[in-house]
Amino acid sequence: MLVLAVLAACSFQHGSPSAQAGDGATPDTRRAIDARAIDARPIDARQLDAPDACAPIVGACALAGGSCKTGTCVITPTVQGDVTCPPGIPCQIDCSTANTCDGPATLDCSQATSCAINCSASNTCNGTTIDCDHADCTVTCTFDNICSGLHVSDSGSTCAFNCCGGGTNECKGDTASPTNCSFPNDCPPENPEN
Repeated sequence: MLVLAVLAACSFQHGSPSAQAGDGATPDTRRAIDARAIDARPIDARQLDAPDACAPIVGACALAGGSCKTGTCVITPTVQGDVTCPPGIPCQIDCSTANTCDGPATLDCSQATSCAINCSASNTCNGTTIDCDHADCTVTCTFDNICSGLHVSDSGSTCAFNCCGGGTNECKGDTASPTNCSFPNDCPPENPEN
């Protein structure tokens, strides 16, 4: 009975403007409002932003002194010293400032999922120890007279050297253990197009 009393108090009339008088709307605006309320057009997935590959790793990368680029922690040392990649993510160490990453420095990639080390300035990566245990590493040397006397530890991983400086003194006396690194010399173009 209570339900009937509530229903009797409400009137449901459709169609005529007088039936809905007092709400300030006309039949045309009601239809427009109703149409927007039930708009169920499909969403174009191309309009949605792709998940940010850096979101889950940005904090760990920042703590290591790097910044995230497309899901890789990129560390660019500006002073001489050891560099340690954060655990569980790809890492790139860019030794692009003179006198960085030089021995007796250790570049520790052992906890990264993979590691790229780019030596591209004078007096970089000579006599350096690179720990690539359990992380596949690639060392690319793109300057003359660098990357000599490196020692790479590559237990449980692979390593590759790309000696691209064009001089006669890069990659001299480099060693790796327990296995030898490959030398594919997969060198970047001298003038890459942007």
